[in-house]
Formats: sequence, structure tokens, C-alpha cells
Amino acid sequence: MTTTGQQQQSSSGNTGAGDASTGSRSGGPGPSDALAAEKVEAIGIEYSYLLSTQLDTQRAFYEDQKKELERTVEEEKRVQNELREQISTLEKEKGKADDKASKMGELARKLEKELREEKVMTSGLKKNLDRLQEKVDAGETERKELKDKVNELSDQLRDVMFFLEARDKIEAATAGGEASGSKDEELAEAAGGSVVVPPPKETASRRRRKK
Repeated sequence: MTTTGQQQQSSSGNTGAGDASTGSRSGGPGPSDALAAEKVEAIGIEYSYLLSTQLDTQRAFYEDQKKELERTVEEEKRVQNELREQISTLEKEKGKADDKASKMGELARKLEKELREEKVMTSGLKKNLDRLQEKVDAGETERKELKDKVNELSDQLRDVMFFLEARDKIEAATAGGEASGSKDEELAEAAGGSVVVPPPKETASRRRRKK
């Protein structure tokens, strides 16, 4: 655009020169020629000013656009760097989560194995407890039978002691000759009685031993 203005000025100058030469050939430039030259020069100056102003405005506009683009590029770079850092952090966290999940899986498998073993052990213990309970029940039954036998033997022992005591009294009365008639009858009745010891009852333990 500056070149065009220079060309126009040059053209104007050439035109003026041509007019001057024509005027010189015709006897010198006239007033109209001088006025035309001034107008051409004023137009050239105004055009140069407008062109310069327009170029300055365009230069300022493009410089602002360039700065804005540079800021946008810097912002994009910053965002990209932040995204890279976030991706790196997420990858690290994902790795930790994977390790933790792997450990939790191993722990779950271990606990499941221990639970199965504990169930087997619990089942064995329950069977042992059932067998022990059966033995306890059998022992309780045998204890009751032994208690009944002891009671029975106590009754028999009491009868024997009563018999022995009566016999001793009879022997003492016979030796001293102090027994009265009624008392003699009582002693005779006691002496004439007999103590019968029944055979022992067969307990459940003995029945099991016979089997």
C-alpha cells in the first residue's frame, strides 16, 4: 500500500513535471497548474496519513491477536501439564488400588480356607461333644443305679444292725435272768425273726459288661 502511494506521488510529480515542461514550452506554469499541484500534494499527504493510520491500527490489532493467541497457548500448555499430572496421580492411585485389591483377594481366600477348616474342626468337635454327652448320660444313669443300690444296702445294713442288737439283748437277758414275761415274748419274737438279705439288683453297667 505504501508503494502504491509512492507510485501515485511519483505519478503526480511526473504529471506536474509534464505540466511544467508544457508550461515552459507554452511560456511557464500558470496559476491553475500551481493550484492543481498543491491539491495533488495535499491528497498525497492525506492518503499517506490515512494509510499510515490504518497500518498502525492493523498492526495494533494483530499484535493484540498475537498476544491473545500466546496467552491461549500458554493456558492450553498449563492445562495440559495439569492433566498430565492428574493422569500420573490417577495411575499411581490405580496401581495402589490394584495392589490393595490383590492383597484383599489373597486375604479373602485365606479367610475362606480358614473358615472351611474351622467348619471341619467344629463338626469334629460337635461329634466329640455328642459322644461325651452320651457318656455323661450313661454315667448319670449308672450313678442313679448305684445310688439306689447304696440305699438298698443301707436298708439291709439297718435290718442287720437291728437283728444284731436284738440278739445281744436276748443273750444279755438270758444270762441275767431278768426278762419279764411280756418282755420275753417281745424278745422271743425278735429272736425268732429272721433277716433276709435280697440279692443285689443288676445295674445297667453290669448289663452292658455282660453284652
